[in-house]
Amino acid sequence: MRQPEGFERELGPGGLETRMLPLSDTVLRAANSGSGDPVIEGYGSVYNQTTTIAGWFDEWDEEVVSGAWAKTIQAGDIRSMMNHDVNQLLGRTMSDTLQLEDRNNGLWYSITVNGDDPNAMSSYAKVAQIGRAHV
Repeated sequence: MRQPEGFERELGPGGLETRMLPLSDTVLRAANSGSGDPVIEGYGSVYNQTTTIAGWFDEWDEEVVSGAWAKTIQAGDIRSMMNHDVNQLLGRTMSDTLQLEDRNNGLWYSITVNGDDPNAMSSYAKVAQIGRAHV
């Protein structure tokens, strides 16, 4: 099974699997927009990199092909949530707080974080902390 260089997989509390790549191989950052609003941006999916998905009973290689998200990002209201938790909404395309773009490297996103939402600002602070730790 092939995995990107530096890929790590470990089991955390309760057997929850965590997958990670070195931050130098990813783009995720906290910034400020031109109007000073907090922004979280990066690649949500990277094209043409094989990773191994390990389930309870099986293991397989997966690779997202270029352009895989082009049609999807044109349809409906798409939401961005911290750790895919529906209770931690960060942005959505319908409210124009989430921008999605199909780029050569993968699916790029940019979230304008609601500064009045303490949970969203907590997520922003965590992303900012990651960036400072790996610069």
